Amino acid sequence: MPLPVLYILMRDDFASMNSGKAMAQASHASNAFVEYMKGTMLETDRGLECEHDCNRWQGFCDDNGNYNPNGLGFGTVLVLAVNGKTMYERVALGQALGFHAGIVNDPTYPLRDGEVTHYIPLDTCAWIFTPDKDLPLFKMVVGDLPLHP
Repeated sequence: MPLPVLYILMRDDFASMNSGKAMAQASHASNAFVEYMKGTMLETDRGLECEHDCNRWQGFCDDNGNYNPNGLGFGTVLVLAVNGKTMYERVALGQALGFHAGIVNDPTYPLRDGEVTHYIPLDTCAWIFTPDKDLPLFKMVVGDLPLHP
């Protein structure tokens, strides 16, 4: 049975990204993915496919589309460690291969400088979704990336 997985590519190339900020950014990425899929369901000819994939990931249906009222509303998420360059490259590769992917830009990322905190726009992480984690083509996108510590 194919397992849909949401991969989050969390940047590890700046010191201010502590574990609490990384968890918040991962939450942003999951929400961005769900909102993207909702929009894709409505706007594209792949809408039914996207709805099925997203519902399977959320546990609301099985592989055959049979409704499950006890779905949790979320699915398997793996968080991988990347630097900014790798993040942009892998998202572009994933999109070129037909996978759903996006960049998370936090418009108010807090950056402390002494006693002053600056709130800056920053691309903090990305997400890439696969309806089947074992697809050989998808393994080209994330297969060599380490888990985030």
